[in-house]
Amino acid sequence: MIVGGADVGAAFARLPLDHLIFTGSTTVGRHIMRAAAENLVPVTLELGGKSPVIVGESASIAKTATSLAFGKMMNGGQLCLSPDYALLPRGREDEFVNAFAGEIRSMYPTVFDNPDFTGVFNDAHFARLAGYIEDARKKGARVTIVNPIEHAEQQASRRMPVHILQDVTEDMAVMQDEIFGPLLPIMSYDDIADAVSFVARRAKPLGLYYFGEDKEEEAFVVDNTQSGGVTVNDVLLHYAQEDLPFGGIGPSGWVPTMAWPRRVPDLLSRPGCVKARRAGDARGAAPALQSGTAAAFPIRASPAGDTKTRAELTLGPRSAGCRCEPMKRTNTRAFATASVCALA
Repeated sequence: MIVGGADVGAAFARLPLDHLIFTGSTTVGRHIMRAAAENLVPVTLELGGKSPVIVGESASIAKTATSLAFGKMMNGGQLCLSPDYALLPRGREDEFVNAFAGEIRSMYPTVFDNPDFTGVFNDAHFARLAGYIEDARKKGARVTIVNPIEHAEQQASRRMPVHILQDVTEDMAVMQDEIFGPLLPIMSYDDIADAVSFVARRAKPLGLYYFGEDKEEEAFVVDNTQSGGVTVNDVLLHYAQEDLPFGGIGPSGWVPTMAWPRRVPDLLSRPGCVKARRAGDARGAAPALQSGTAAAFPIRASPAGDTKTRAELTLGPRSAGCRCEPMKRTNTRAFATASVCALA
């Protein structure tokens, strides 16, 4: 193990390695990839980005607040998959803020002297987060501090209370970069298409979270956005599904960290069980995959008959020993998976 700062990391990235794996911010990831390119070193980048939360009209605000408080406060919001900002139907913002703040107070009744409350990991990042808050205030954001403490106490312990930001606009610094801390910006939308459009025109995030009971709306959100993974009616948990791939897209990562669910290669080993086809091709036009091979285009394991995806794995008959186990839906473009298929 080699320990050091940015200079050590930069020197390491310039080495002629067989393969370089990096976990960190998108900004540093660009430097890593640029340095590795000098020696044509292949890289795996596990980055992050601004993972959005889209709350539908049909969502339970109480349940959404509980899940989001848990996910946002895990390690003090310092996870690559941390929910970064929330999009809510106009008119439900205050209801959500009250519920979310109540959940935080229940989890962390105190901040300064609470050993369970994770502090910001260094002074530079504490100052960065404080700068986001100040910039948002200057540009008109309303800020709710949950269990506020004196600024001097915050700096001494680097325990920053949760800050909920309302009336947020795109030009605010807090909406430009991954937050990686206990700040939650909230934006409002009038139509779900507006929320989806907002997410779709921004850099592709590592995670996306949808809350709601409207299945058509859920499908609309998932089918019209791109992200490393999606969890529905919860946060973070697609990562915990060890049979699903995990990775980002472009600014949120490069090459899935876990490229194949374990069960898919098992499924491929049974001749005739799975066929691959591109969306739009005649069904079954592609030959059955041979053992140990994979399609050279984005795929997803899905029940036969699903025609909405760009490409899919089509199951053979149940008599061939094929079955699907529905799991949390994800939208990973490298190997997008809606359900994990296994041998019966």
